[in-house]
Amino acid sequence: MRRRLLVIAFVLAASVATAAFAAAPTGTIRLHARPGSTVTGSATVGASTRGTLVLLDLHGLVPASGVRALLHAGTCAHFGASFAAIVTATANAKGALRIRGHVLFHGLPVDYSTIADGGHVITVVSGSRVVACGVIPGMG
Repeated sequence: MRRRLLVIAFVLAASVATAAFAAAPTGTIRLHARPGSTVTGSATVGASTRGTLVLLDLHGLVPASGVRALLHAGTCAHFGASFAAIVTATANAKGALRIRGHVLFHGLPVDYSTIADGGHVITVVSGSRVVACGVIPGMG
């Protein structure tokens, strides 16, 4: 009985978190392949109780390759050297990856309103190369 209650509590907590994300300001951006890359995908970016949540859906990666998603100020043509980490993961055997992560700068959450200004990008790095990039649009 106690185990069943714990499972029910977990499912309810996950449902509340998902509903809160769906109700918060969000935007889905297209991640475009950089020159010499075949990686494409999307990132759904939005406010969460822990700053900014990013849901990534990537395709065209080298199977089983390491991948990092980062937030930079700037554009896809010219983004800054400073970055905030989003997530580090490994592509599956088909070169795809679906994962979620929070934007963290020096381990601290970054508020969605700070980055939803049209002046920030999400980059996808595999190996030492930026393989995809997309602009986070401004709110409004």
